[in-house]
Amino acid sequence: MTDDEYEDFAGLTSGTASLDDGEAATIAIAARRRFRAVIDEKKGRAQAVIRMGGEGPGWTLDLFQHPAVPATLGEAGQTEAIYLALREGRMRIPQELGCAIVALIGMDRALHCSCLPNYKGLLKGGEGFRNNLAR
Repeated sequence: MTDDEYEDFAGLTSGTASLDDGEAATIAIAARRRFRAVIDEKKGRAQAVIRMGGEGPGWTLDLFQHPAVPATLGEAGQTEAIYLALREGRMRIPQELGCAIVALIGMDRALHCSCLPNYKGLLKGGEGFRNNLAR
């Protein structure tokens, strides 16, 4: 980190709205070097928008959807990687993609991913998800 990046990092990790070290470092470096940060957590995404001139950060899911992923892993491997990132890594996804991701990985597997938007709705029978999946 440069001195300027470290100053930004320190500002992001102190105070009442502080971020964890990884998010803070990602935002500080991306903002100074004009990169696009990849942040999933709500608080980190908000800070990234502020620090990066209004540009929204990417999502980890965006990385899994890059054409190189299915080209390397195949479509089944890509789906498995997304599922494991949700289940094991607790990857966050945009609210509006919740139904599409449940459709991709399947309802049975989605029940093992407590980080999914409206996870409690899934546990209660998933009616909202099932109705949206039927569309």
